[in-house]
Amino acid sequence: MATYINEPSHTFNEYLLIPGYSSCECIPANVSLKTPLVKFKKGEEPAIELAIPMVSAIMQAVSGERLAVELARNGGVSFIYGSQTPEDEAAMVARVKAKKAGFVFSDSNLAPVNTLADILALKAKTGHSTVAITEDGTPNGKLVGIVSSRDYRVSRMDRSEKIADFMTPLEKLVIARFGITLSEANDIIWDNKINSLPVLYEDGRLYGFVFRKDYDSHRENPDEMLDAEKRFVVGAGINSRDYEQRVPLLVNAGADVLCIGCGLGMGPHSEELLKKVLENNKTPAVIDADGLNLLAKTDEWGIEQIRMNPSGYVLTPHMKEMSRLTGYSVQELKDNRRELLRKYTEKVHAVCVLKDSRTLVKAPEGRLMINTTGNAAMAKAGSGDVLAGMITGLMAQHMRPDDAAVLGVYLHGLCGDHARKELGSYSVLAGDLLKMLGRTLKELEDMTE
Repeated sequence: MATYINEPSHTFNEYLLIPGYSSCECIPANVSLKTPLVKFKKGEEPAIELAIPMVSAIMQAVSGERLAVELARNGGVSFIYGSQTPEDEAAMVARVKAKKAGFVFSDSNLAPVNTLADILALKAKTGHSTVAITEDGTPNGKLVGIVSSRDYRVSRMDRSEKIADFMTPLEKLVIARFGITLSEANDIIWDNKINSLPVLYEDGRLYGFVFRKDYDSHRENPDEMLDAEKRFVVGAGINSRDYEQRVPLLVNAGADVLCIGCGLGMGPHSEELLKKVLENNKTPAVIDADGLNLLAKTDEWGIEQIRMNPSGYVLTPHMKEMSRLTGYSVQELKDNRRELLRKYTEKVHAVCVLKDSRTLVKAPEGRLMINTTGNAAMAKAGSGDVLAGMITGLMAQHMRPDDAAVLGVYLHGLCGDHARKELGSYSVLAGDLLKMLGRTLKELEDMTE
C-alpha cells in the first residue's frame, strides 16, 4: 500500500529502493498513474482524470486527429490545434469523437453509380475498408448496401466496374434500428459473426455503424480515455481573437476540455480577455509579457482591479515594459530605478519584479531585494518566460507572492550561472535554464542541511 509522506517533495535520486521490500502485489498492473486534468474541489472527483499523465501541445505539427485518437487510446488527451478556422477545428474534433463513438458516423460513402476506382481512391484517403453505399452517396442517405474488402479483388476486376454490381446489397445485410443500445449492438455482432453493423433510421437512412474492432480495441486498451457515450476524450485549443465563435462550435462538436495558449498578442480581443480576467480573478496570478503591455493600456482602471485582488499579483516587466507601465523613459528608470520601483509597487499594491542586469524585487509593504545571481548569457528569447513559469509554479504551491518572486528570481539566476559555466556565454538558451533547475534545487537543499 502507498504511504503519504507529509514533507517537502524530493527527487527520485534521493531514495534507495530496499531489495525485497515490495510485496507480490506490487506489479505494473496494480500501479495507477491516474492524474486529474482539470481543477476540482477537495472531496470531489475530477471531471476528467487521465489514465496516464500525458497531454499533447497545441501545435499544428503535433496535435492532429491521428495523435488525438492514439493518445486517448493509451490513456492521455490531445489538444487539437487552434491555428485553423473554427469550423475546421470543430470538424477535426468531431472526427475524433466519431472514431470510437461505439456508433460511428460514416465518413466513407459512395453511390451505386460510382466505380471500383472510386472505392480504392476513398480507401486510400480515409484508410477505411468499409464503405457505406447510399442512394445519394451522402453519410445519412438511404442505405442500399456496403462494400468491404471481401467484395472485390483488384487483380481480377476492372476498375471501371460499377459498385452496384459487386456491393453487398441491403437485403443481405444484418442491420439494427436507431435507438438500439451499444451493448445490444455488440450482441448482434457476436451472434451473427459479422465485423460491422449498420444502424438505420426507420425510413432507411443511415445513422452510423458499430464495429467489432472497436470492442476488441477496448479490451486491448483498458486505459482508453472515453466519455459517457464511449467516445474518445479530446481537447481543443482556443485563442482570445475568435473564442466567442470558436468555443460553441468546439463544444457542439464534442470537445471535452479547452485550453488557451500563450502568445496572445496585443489585439483588441486580447485586451478584452485581460479585462475579464482582472474583473473576475480572485486568485494569485503572474502577469508577464503582452499581459503587461495590455495592462499599460488600461490606465487607472487596470491598476484599481489589481489592487482589489486580495490574493495578490506578481508583475514581471523588463525595462521597456516598465517604461510603458509608469510613463518614465528607460533612461529615467535606469537612473533612479529603486525609488521609481518603490513608488510603482505602492501604487498598484502588487509585487513587482523589475528585470535587468541586476533584477530588483519589491513588494508593496516589504523590503527591496537586489538579486545577486544571473549573468549576461541569460539575455536570450524565452528566458523571461522561464522566470514567469518558475514564479507561477512556486505560487501554485501556496507560497506567498512576494516569497515566490524572490525565490523564483534567485533560482532563475542561479540556473543561468550553472548553464553559463557548463555551456559558455554564447550557447545558453532558455531551455537550458530549466535543465539546470533540478541541480540548482539540490544545491540549495544541501546548503540548508
